[in-house]
Amino acid sequence: MTADRVCPAPLWGPPSETTHIGEGRLEGDGRYLRLWLVVQSGLVIEARFQCHGCQVAIAVGQNLCAALTGRELARVRTLERNDIAILVGPVPEGKEFNYELAAKALAALKET
Repeated sequence: MTADRVCPAPLWGPPSETTHIGEGRLEGDGRYLRLWLVVQSGLVIEARFQCHGCQVAIAVGQNLCAALTGRELARVRTLERNDIAILVGPVPEGKEFNYELAAKALAALKET
């Protein structure tokens, strides 16, 4: 992943107000991606994340949150692994599981 694909400001941790939360985990593994969304009138107005700390996971989380902001929640819920790979850009070989974590987090989104 190139440095220009990473958001300039980290989107780490929950926003002050959250309307939706979702988490993706790998079975038997400590790796995770947690997403917090603020949704108004069906649009994601803020997206933030927390993850297991790998630099690639952090970049995926930041880029995903930046890409989700301004999108319709209904469309965000339909994003799958391949869509996420396109939105956030390439990752080093062996780090593709981060796309799956993101897809699982989106699929698990629930209202708070």
